[in-house]
Amino acid sequence: MRHMKCLKTVLALVALLNVASAFAATCTWTGSVSSAMNGIGNWTGCSVPVNGDSLVFPDSAFSKTVNNNLGSLTSVNSIVINGCGYAMSGVFGFDVTSPVPITASCDVTTGAVNSISFDLNLTNPGPKEIRNNTFGALTQEVGLYLGSNLKPVRWDNKLTFKQTQSTATQYPSLIITLSETTSGANANEVVIDGGAVYFPDANLYAGLTTVKNGQLRIGNAGSLGALGNAANGTVVKTGGILEKQVANIGNEFLTLDDDANAPGVRGPVLTTGVLGGGNWAGPIVLTGVVSGVLPPEAEIVVDNALALSVGGVISGSADLLITSPVAFGSFTPQAANTYGGSTTVGTNARLMIGAISERLPNTTVVNVLAGGQFWLSANSPNITETIAGIEGAGLLRMDNGGAPGQSQLALDLPPGKTFNFSGPINDPSATNNKLQLNVFGSGTQILAANTTYAGATNVTGSATLDVRGTSNSAAQLGASAILLSDAAASLGAITPIAGAVSARVRPGGVGGFGKLDTVNAGGLVFNANVAPEFDVAGITVGVNYDQLYTEGLTVNVSNAPLVVNFITHLNPGEVVRLIDFNTGPSPIVGTFLSVPQGAYLPPGPGPKYQASYTGGTGNDFTLTRIAPISNVTGAITGVIGQSVSAPALAPTGGVLPYASLSVSGGPAWLSGAQSGNTLVLSGTVGAPVGTQNFTLNVVDAAGQTGTFPLTISVSAGATDFSWNGSVDNNWATPGNWTPSGPPT
Repeated sequence: MRHMKCLKTVLALVALLNVASAFAATCTWTGSVSSAMNGIGNWTGCSVPVNGDSLVFPDSAFSKTVNNNLGSLTSVNSIVINGCGYAMSGVFGFDVTSPVPITASCDVTTGAVNSISFDLNLTNPGPKEIRNNTFGALTQEVGLYLGSNLKPVRWDNKLTFKQTQSTATQYPSLIITLSETTSGANANEVVIDGGAVYFPDANLYAGLTTVKNGQLRIGNAGSLGALGNAANGTVVKTGGILEKQVANIGNEFLTLDDDANAPGVRGPVLTTGVLGGGNWAGPIVLTGVVSGVLPPEAEIVVDNALALSVGGVISGSADLLITSPVAFGSFTPQAANTYGGSTTVGTNARLMIGAISERLPNTTVVNVLAGGQFWLSANSPNITETIAGIEGAGLLRMDNGGAPGQSQLALDLPPGKTFNFSGPINDPSATNNKLQLNVFGSGTQILAANTTYAGATNVTGSATLDVRGTSNSAAQLGASAILLSDAAASLGAITPIAGAVSARVRPGGVGGFGKLDTVNAGGLVFNANVAPEFDVAGITVGVNYDQLYTEGLTVNVSNAPLVVNFITHLNPGEVVRLIDFNTGPSPIVGTFLSVPQGAYLPPGPGPKYQASYTGGTGNDFTLTRIAPISNVTGAITGVIGQSVSAPALAPTGGVLPYASLSVSGGPAWLSGAQSGNTLVLSGTVGAPVGTQNFTLNVVDAAGQTGTFPLTISVSAGATDFSWNGSVDNNWATPGNWTPSGPPT
């Protein structure tokens, strides 16, 4: 019987709820009588609201000052505010049943802002959407204030803050404190979808936070709810901004997801705002859609000259962009990061590698834009950082605050890639701590600007370093590295290091011409594994031929291979000074491999140049184009049956004595013998009558060759006849003569 009574009671309550629902009204505020919500005449659609009604506050209300003095009103279906300038007081604490519990619209460009505060318990299971269409240029934190520390907003399942109008502002139009319930398949999830939302206090929810669009500002280390894993972490999508207005955030898992990745569309953003420096301790994942046009990109903004560090590992496949609205916002990665994209440092931003080595992925390319800075070893000595290359026109700086030591930036260049850095490189504390640049791998790194760093520049592997500005750094080459320079460039010195195999120094780069200076005492030192390579096409240094110029104390070329590419040959007698040893009377030490003093090169046929280690001002390495071998003149004649009649053939030009004089391609009866610098022809002239051709071949002492086509004019000459009368006595009978006649 007791169970039957309970069942009847439940059925009665359900019936009452159905009746209440059936008679729920939409109450529209007019404020015609007073500001009191219990005032008769202040509403249309109802006398005064009761539980279950929907409340509407229109822009057309007579009064927008509202005082809730309805203590009995504890539950409403929904609240709609369609207007600006509302000021509400009293206790607005309701259970709200609608899936869209509150909607607010206000164009702040045409009306005063709202000042509204609600404490809401969003009852009924299922997703909820709070719609706030406040738009225009907000200049202060305005709009809806939802929840408080004592009575936060509570919900079940997914809670979405939706704004359909764009807001040109950095100020939030929703200020919210959140609690939670624990039921529902997607319990406690929060979605920001447009507008500007502010979580000023610690929140208790334990689900995922997604900034799909718009801006979420957090003012407390616990604003994002529970910490500790990806399931209750935060995801910022393309067009979304997470603003950190608090110093330190604990182990919050953050994903910056460039899910749209379209040209001209800003990717997901984590920003400090003007107050949020400090540390983000949790991991950050950079993800996104590969569009085929642009790689996905995530942005970290460090505002107001603040400093932000990230203690968690930054991983994922997207690019990382670091920006700052004003100089200089500093970003310091503290973990050994693994993200697979590039790293761009924007204008006014500063990327700082602090007290621990290898913080950036060694596959990332760092692009320091003009006005941006990349600081290595900030206030800490002996740091090593490895990246895949450096680009841009910003500043690369090593500054350890004066502590002794040496820090290193290593560039592991991938094959087939070329990176161009046109900004300065310096180490202001070089007397105590120098920056060393290590270039290896198999790509090309261009340093296009003047630099002042004082440490060494090591180029190894099969990497190419192209120096186009001035530098005091001493270059050391190993393995099969290539050092290039264009136009007028300089280095401290050039020397080999252990492990060199076939390294090359090319003062003019590839396809150009240049003059590479070395300005410190180390000078130029080459060996069998590190050698210079010059291009020559004229006699103007840096314009049409390459030169190594040194003000150092040493030039040593002992046993080093010499490569000279003659793109255009010089005129006879013209000189190029390939090494200009400009310091004192010291001679060049040693000679190039197989190039002794006075040697002729290149080997093989063709024009020749004479090498000198005492050219120029007496201790420079020069090449002088020697005169070619000239043609032979003079008549060569012959009569059939007689010895050839010719002067001794004497070529001119070239370098005497001639190494070889010979004939080829002529008649079989012709031969020649060299006598000193001449060729003597011999042989009994044979048929036919007329012109017979042959070739004179000359090789001079320099190895130059000459081939000259010549001719012999051959005639029959006079013939002696003897009478034999063996046929008859007739003169004209041929058989009466020996040989057959008659004579003519």
